[in-house]
Amino acid sequence: MKKNLLKNLQQFLLITLLTYLALLLIRVFEYFFLSDSYGSFLSFGLFLTSIQYDAHLIVFVSFLSLIFFAVYSFYRKEFILNLYKIFLLLVLTISLGLTQYFLTNKDLLGTALFSFSLSDILSIAVYEFSSNRIQIWLLYLILPGFVVVSGLFLKIKNVSTVFTGIFSTVYVTSIILMVINGNFLLSHPAKYQEEIQYFLANNKILFMIKMANDKYFHKRKYDLKTKEEVEKAIEQYQKDLSGFEFVSEEYPMLHKDNYPNVLGKYFHRSNKKPNIVFVIVEGLSSLFVGSNARIGNLMPYLDSLISESLYWRNFYSNSKGTFGVLPSVFSSLPNGYYERGFINIPYNYPKHNSLMNILHKNGYESLFYYSGDAYFDQMHKYLRYHGVQKIYDAKILDREHFNTVVNSYWSSWGIDDKLLFRRSFEFMEDEDYGKPTLKIYLTLSIHSPYNIVPPEYLYDETVRTRLEKLDIENAEELKAKHKNALGSIFLADGALKLFFKTYSKRSDFENTIFIITGDHPMKEFPFENDLEKYHVPLIIYSPLLKSTGEFQSVSTHNDIVPSLLSLLKHHYGLKTPATVHWLGKGLNTAQLFESKSLADLGNFSGGNFKNALYNNLFAYNNNLFQINDKNSLILIRDSLVIERADRLVSNANFIWEYVTIEDKLLPN
Repeated sequence: MKKNLLKNLQQFLLITLLTYLALLLIRVFEYFFLSDSYGSFLSFGLFLTSIQYDAHLIVFVSFLSLIFFAVYSFYRKEFILNLYKIFLLLVLTISLGLTQYFLTNKDLLGTALFSFSLSDILSIAVYEFSSNRIQIWLLYLILPGFVVVSGLFLKIKNVSTVFTGIFSTVYVTSIILMVINGNFLLSHPAKYQEEIQYFLANNKILFMIKMANDKYFHKRKYDLKTKEEVEKAIEQYQKDLSGFEFVSEEYPMLHKDNYPNVLGKYFHRSNKKPNIVFVIVEGLSSLFVGSNARIGNLMPYLDSLISESLYWRNFYSNSKGTFGVLPSVFSSLPNGYYERGFINIPYNYPKHNSLMNILHKNGYESLFYYSGDAYFDQMHKYLRYHGVQKIYDAKILDREHFNTVVNSYWSSWGIDDKLLFRRSFEFMEDEDYGKPTLKIYLTLSIHSPYNIVPPEYLYDETVRTRLEKLDIENAEELKAKHKNALGSIFLADGALKLFFKTYSKRSDFENTIFIITGDHPMKEFPFENDLEKYHVPLIIYSPLLKSTGEFQSVSTHNDIVPSLLSLLKHHYGLKTPATVHWLGKGLNTAQLFESKSLADLGNFSGGNFKNALYNNLFAYNNNLFQINDKNSLILIRDSLVIERADRLVSNANFIWEYVTIEDKLLPN
């Protein structure tokens, strides 16, 4: 019996050790994969921390299995060992999937995973399958390797007792140290200079477990709020946002529509309602567009358009994902409680307004053009809620190519920007020009793995020649590391040039206002700090402009609708609601740098992080920074400032969650 017990323990330990070695191999690959882009942020100490937390995972899952294993292994040893092997294979599969997500998005997937449907998960897996990702897909060979080697391990009859003794000692010691430490699930974000380092240091499965734990208890805290506590939080919120004239305690965000017409002095007046066209460019980043492009100006046409437009250089998205852009831009909404933003609320939306339904009441028709599948991330649900009459996605715009893999330009993600714009003009031929319209474009070309980009944009010679013409510093290094990303940017710029050239020939061009922004910055280029993860340009271009301007003041996607509606009301006679729930204060048109916003910056990994802009402060992952006109961050250590900002941001986050959960945005 003693001999059988020892042999069972030896095989259990061998398979456990093999699993850890597989995780170690994944880590080595991860560091090499990121070394080109993030070499300055990587260190050997960070690597040691990461494999420590991987060891925590192995100890955690194996210890849970050990109890079951010890009880039943005497009776059905082979079955139990194989069951344990299958369980560890599942752990490795999940680890590989989470690693792939991290390497693609430079973000960890927390409880947001549970907001995806199975069909969405399968769709993403198909969309991401590309020769551009061959290194990542080859990493999955670890799984059959694990099956083969673990099978050989189970056939080993004699294992050194010295090995068993050493490994058992290390194993038990690890359990004791983890229990004593208490913080065995996650390292704390405050220990790291950049978020990418925090993500690298932690084990991805343990991160997900910790985020789920935080979310559950955070929800319990929300549920346990008394009526008096909620009322006090509402009172404090309305006091903190003194710039609004609030009209209701039951609906905390409801306030009078008294936004100043800050855009008015730049536009000619008219008795005719203007057409509105939004061009939301996937991955458009201030890293490579505008007057403070840190990498270099990679989109010369868009830069030339800026000189004829109103341009905000310190402008930010309210989330790091496309799913945040429609509610933020068109409804000025907080992200709310849900992992993947307001748009992915799984049941009926709370009652709320939008630019679309307000324009509809003023006689507008609305159209939506998208390069991908409009049902993804519930975009179709949001657009239909607001009465968008016509929705053209890739399945309609290019049905033949979207439904077959025969065409070499095809990808499941959708169609490229040039094809999107060209096909949209073909669908416009039957439009009634006598009726004002709102058109919304959402592009997709600047999206990894960049396999919807026609190959001629990705040739070495094409990318090299374009970089030479742009006179970009470190052009060779950029091409070597990010050739496909650069090709997608060049395509997007050319597509915008084609779009405006074609639109300028239309009879309604002279009476159209164009609003161009990014949904979020692309994640291919390393960020200098965490604020850059939200940094996108805002460009308002129109033949109706009587003067141009560049603004250094801070604004976000939430600020667009309040100012646009104010312009339409005062200059073009539109009727707007007397009370609104807009989160944004309106676009700031100060020439010099200033920040007066309270903006929700979505965190979709899960857990209980509160990310927000508050005046010139940036709260991110439990740290507080001061921002300046160069988008630099200075860590604040003053405890009084930190305490005051934490109270305000925490209370605001509670209200933003409360109004979305309890349907308290807008009365009937």
